[in-house]
Amino acid sequence: MAIEISTLEELQVINNDINGDYELTNIIDAYDTQTWNWDEENEIYKGFEPIGDSTFDGIFDGQWFIIDNLYIDRSNESHTGLIKGLAGILRRVKIENCDIIGV
Repeated sequence: MAIEISTLEELQVINNDINGDYELTNIIDAYDTQTWNWDEENEIYKGFEPIGDSTFDGIFDGQWFIIDNLYIDRSNESHTGLIKGLAGILRRVKIENCDIIGV
C-alpha cells in the first residue's frame, strides 16, 4: 500500500524513507519552496531539498497530478531536480512552472 502524499511538506518528508512506495493524491503547489533552506554563505534560498541524498530506491507515482511552482537552487551541485538520483521507479509525474538550477 502506497503512502499518500497530499501536501508540499509530505513531499519533502519522503527524504526520511527513500525506499518507500508513494503516490500523489492531488495537485501540489510548491510556491513556498522559493523561501526554503536559506544558505547564508551564498546568500540564496536553496529551495526544495531534492529527494534522495544520492539515490531514490522507492516508488513514486504522481498519478498525473501536477507539482507546480517548484524551486530548487543547487548552483554548485550536479544531479539535481525533484529526485537527486533514481534507482527506483518514477512514473506519471508532471512538474510545471519550475525553476531548477544546478550544474
